[in-house]
Amino acid sequence: MSNRLSRTLSDSTVETYAYEGGCISSIGGFPSLRWNLKDMLRSTTSEKAAERVSDTTYFVYDINDSRIRKETERSVTPGGAPIQTKATISLLSLGIRRNFASDGITVASSQQLVHIRGDDLVAVIQSDGYGSALERYRLGNGLELDGKGNVISYEEYSPFGVSTLRVCRADVQSPSKFRYSNYERDSETDLDYCKVRYYTSRLGRWTSPDPSGMENGLSIYAYCGNDPINLHDLSGRGKGWRVPKAEAKDEAYVMKRGNDGTPERFRPRYIPPAPAAVPPAPVAPPAPNFILLLPPPAPHQGHQHGPNEMQFDGGFQLWITRIADLPPRLDYTIQWADLSSNCGRDSKNG
Repeated sequence: MSNRLSRTLSDSTVETYAYEGGCISSIGGFPSLRWNLKDMLRSTTSEKAAERVSDTTYFVYDINDSRIRKETERSVTPGGAPIQTKATISLLSLGIRRNFASDGITVASSQQLVHIRGDDLVAVIQSDGYGSALERYRLGNGLELDGKGNVISYEEYSPFGVSTLRVCRADVQSPSKFRYSNYERDSETDLDYCKVRYYTSRLGRWTSPDPSGMENGLSIYAYCGNDPINLHDLSGRGKGWRVPKAEAKDEAYVMKRGNDGTPERFRPRYIPPAPAAVPPAPVAPPAPNFILLLPPPAPHQGHQHGPNEMQFDGGFQLWITRIADLPPRLDYTIQWADLSSNCGRDSKNG
């Protein structure tokens, strides 16, 4: 028992699939898919029975497993020497395509592609070296515009990437090689190149096992956990959210870049709700630094004025309760209110 796809049935047609080291080694129209020791596609062979020819495409990768070259050869006669028909070289953001004449040596046409990327592919500048360059801006998953805002191509897909609607401009090579989820679709195999794996939208599955093992789920061939509406996978290493997702009223998810190259805004990270605001602790009032006016103490026989008492005309008496933190020789003013409507002021030097 395994989770490898063994066969499919469509309109009474049964298609079976073989595997080599866990990677699909035969698929409809391609009797031979060869893989290297790192589970990277090495070559594919397609047969055209009507033309009695077979095309073999070879793939070359650098030390970081990034694809840098793709060549296609055609065998016209069984056992005859193959003839190179086209080649693509990829160097960082630059791509060069060449189509060869029937001799396999003469370059019939050449095209340069410059890829402009942010978190995702932004635009492709396409030039044949003779006329003006064509700017192909990508807006979303399936819309291409030129430098003047005119539509070059528009395409809609099923959740797993099968094209359901395609509109292309007649005077431009359309659509672009970047298709579903900005994957690079190989015209030779109809497979989507996703950095470390190849995806087949016709089956909705990866053609090789997950390099992370079962870290992303028990099915190591399933695409985005079979939930491509909410999830996507930009590199073949792991799925990430297409949009932020809230699980509860007081929870939020923000995007975090993972080691699989998924853009930061597509990676979920739970942020707990903010704690309730704590009211500030009460602040003790400052020590009094004032002169308090009090009514005179009840008269009693033999009462004498103390150092904090002053007697004024009319029988009004001022009782000084506290004068705090007043340095020596500081001028201060004593004010009072006389309930009998007599007011006065006295100034002293302390």
